[in-house]
Formats: sequence, structure tokens, C-alpha cells
Amino acid sequence: NVSVPYYQTKSIKVRDSKFGLALVIETTPYSGNYLLGFQLAPEEKLREVHKEILTLHK
Repeated sequence: NVSVPYYQTKSIKVRDSKFGLALVIETTPYSGNYLLGFQLAPEEKLREVHKEILTLHK
């Protein structure tokens, strides 16, 4: 499990990786400038989670 406070989140994207599509969360330089990638299957679930996180992040 990973917990990233919303104010430390720089971007949330769906990107292609060598393992297929991944949900990618980038943190701010203040919080370590991490790039976290998560796989979710099926792709519909990945898109659904991405949309929900974007809604909560606004």
C-alpha cells in the first residue's frame, strides 16, 4: 500500500509501460519527486480508478 497526500501529487496519468498500461502518479520535488506506477486489470478498471482519482484530486 502507498499513501501520497493530495497536495504532494504533481500529476496522475495513464501511460504505456513495458508491462502494458499503468496508472502513474508523480509527486512534487518537495516530497521526493517519485514516479509511482501501478498496474490494474482489466483496462476498464484502470480507466475507472484514474478518473476517480482525478475527480478527488481537483
